[in-house]
Amino acid sequence: MGKGYKKIDLIEMLQQYYELYKETPTTTAISRNPDYPSAQTFLNHFGTWSNALEQADIPQVNTARVKYNKEELIVYIRDLADRLGRSPSNKDIRYDSYTPSPSTFRKQFGSMEETYKAAGIDPRPSYCSYSKEELLDYIIYARDVFDFIPSSEEWKTKCQGFPSVSTFYRRFEGMSWGEIVNLAERYRDSSKTLEDFLKGSKEAS
Repeated sequence: MGKGYKKIDLIEMLQQYYELYKETPTTTAISRNPDYPSAQTFLNHFGTWSNALEQADIPQVNTARVKYNKEELIVYIRDLADRLGRSPSNKDIRYDSYTPSPSTFRKQFGSMEETYKAAGIDPRPSYCSYSKEELLDYIIYARDVFDFIPSSEEWKTKCQGFPSVSTFYRRFEGMSWGEIVNLAERYRDSSKTLEDFLKGSKEAS
């Protein structure tokens, strides 16, 4: 827990900030303001920034439309690493309710490895296997980089340093490249686990 603070104190601080600055407080703004405890103090009490804002009855910003600079993203990735006690995976980032998406970090830094380097965080071991969610994120990132999603043959030459095509086929056994790409497009903005997303898709059909 944040030392010396109670939840009610932190809620009042968030409400005070909102009234004073006429804007929703963010982790970056709070951490930079010497009149307030660090964002980590709030996270220790409320679990997520979203939950802290909800309990303070403050309207939340749609993070999907927010543009971040490198300095702000470093604050986010360090906060998440501190809470986890290790380097975050793409899956950790995707499912954290207030951290920007993995593709947001890649757009600014070029790769998650470069993000970790800029933040002074040890990168994940190279032997870590990719989750299905991480692989789908790579497809969307490739589209952002090239303005189109490469075919399986193009992927081999254009996407050096990305997971190989065979990695996708192993993880998505029985699916064609087109089916994997289609799944990535449909799943890109979901906050659900892939399992729950697929289950909901089946029920809807």
